[in-house]
Amino acid sequence: MNPDEKRIYLCFTGDYNFEGVPTVLATLAKHNIESSWFVTGNCVRVNREAVQAIIDAGHYVAPHSDKHLLYADWDDAHTPLVTPEEVRVDLDANMAELAGMGIDVEKIRAYMPPYEHYSSESNAVAVQMGLVPINLTEDSYTNADYTTPAMKGYRSSKAILKDFWAKEEREGLNGAIILIHPGTNEERTDKLYNQLDKMIRKLKKKGYTFGSFKEE
Repeated sequence: MNPDEKRIYLCFTGDYNFEGVPTVLATLAKHNIESSWFVTGNCVRVNREAVQAIIDAGHYVAPHSDKHLLYADWDDAHTPLVTPEEVRVDLDANMAELAGMGIDVEKIRAYMPPYEHYSSESNAVAVQMGLVPINLTEDSYTNADYTTPAMKGYRSSKAILKDFWAKEEREGLNGAIILIHPGTNEERTDKLYNQLDKMIRKLKKKGYTFGSFKEE
């Protein structure tokens, strides 16, 4: 994205957990912001009404894999865990679910890999299918909102936002892709999406505008 433009791209990914959608949609509507949602086939099948509400609100909706597969190992080499054909079948199934919701999948370009993780092979398949793999801005911290207190790497919303604002002060967020999960495990009661309204108001005061991949 353009590092010279004070424009932020709010993105949301969804699989089975999707309980915060009404809160997020209400906040976005309040601020007249279009955003980008990347949902799995699982998400569409289990949360059909919520996905329809996102579509009806005019947000960009695109694939996040059908079964939320982990395409690559977490090693430095991003070693593939699935074959290119398995990636293609998975993405085709995801696109079919989106098409079933009335989305014109021929217009979909930006897509976010499952777990926001990938291999060069899985990205190559996506590109061959006409998709452009994107990912969240490095060290933007908000994606840690999925962690639960039982996890070693648990981050509270307070800790996440402390680091988020420190990054903004240090480097700025021009062109940043910011990921927030609109649904998390019930063991996490401290939901970052409940802080979205305060985040948006503060970002607006700092002069940021908001975009979605629908308009790019």
